[in-house]
Amino acid sequence: MSLSSYPDLRESIQDWTQREDIGQNIDAFIALVEADLNRRLRVKDMLTRDTFAASSQYTALPSDYLEMDRLTITSTTPDKELRFLTPQMMSGLRKEHSESGEPIYYSIVEDNVELLPSPADSYTLERLYFARVAALTATNTTNWIITNHPDIYLHGCLHHAYAWAMDESRSQFHKALYEDAVEKVRNTDRNARAGQRPVMRTKTFGG
Repeated sequence: MSLSSYPDLRESIQDWTQREDIGQNIDAFIALVEADLNRRLRVKDMLTRDTFAASSQYTALPSDYLEMDRLTITSTTPDKELRFLTPQMMSGLRKEHSESGEPIYYSIVEDNVELLPSPADSYTLERLYFARVAALTATNTTNWIITNHPDIYLHGCLHHAYAWAMDESRSQFHKALYEDAVEKVRNTDRNARAGQRPVMRTKTFGG
């Protein structure tokens, strides 16, 4: 059976467990898998690029925001990449940058981007950030995980399903397969970011 969408996943979980009473819990198992992936994965498939206007100290983050990769002012010539500071560092530096001006630094405070100095004008910024895995639902039936890595969803959900059914052996079996699939995605992404390593040649002397 194909496994590339929300209905496919629900049907597969039902088929694997052979339990009629599990259907009402499947969405909870899916949500648990997605929550774990959002905590652990930061891979290129999660990167999202957008632009926004900032004219004050704080600007709200997107609803699917997980973590910033890069923040750049694009309305200056040339573009200017901002430096990240922790909120504590930002608070200490704000005394030195009490006047508004062109931002140099940024931080993440609750659900906002904080800029320092506070913008003296409206600036256009481009952000590259890691976005949450789009939740699978009856109306949003696919995302990049179910399309490219359906085994992650299947084994993650079966791990939770068998835990719910108090079948520890099967739960741990599927957890191991889930962990292996997640780690392979992370390794593939690390290798892609690192690029191909140069070939090391051994130098021989006297030959």
